[in-house]
Amino acid sequence: MNLSKAIKLAVLYSLIAASVILFISYFSSYYYLRSNSPKISDEATGHVYPEQMKQPFDVYLTRNQSEWLQYGIYIAGIPFIIAFVLNDRWKLVSPYNSSK
Repeated sequence: MNLSKAIKLAVLYSLIAASVILFISYFSSYYYLRSNSPKISDEATGHVYPEQMKQPFDVYLTRNQSEWLQYGIYIAGIPFIIAFVLNDRWKLVSPYNSSK
């Protein structure tokens, strides 16, 4: 295997790993915020954004927490899409490079 192919494979696998880490981070932060966020708005700490979770009451989040819950799943998909497009162009990983 030449060096450029090894670097391309490293880039692909790094992007896939980043995507998996971001997905895990998104889902774990969702469950953490659902159970540990305040149930009452608190302006002193910045927990003023209501978020309807899978429970009978709202929780109040900071702006950053609220934006992460809104856009985190899409952010996690970006490295995976980039890896898919690069693999389609480079044709490194199966089904393009199957062993015969």
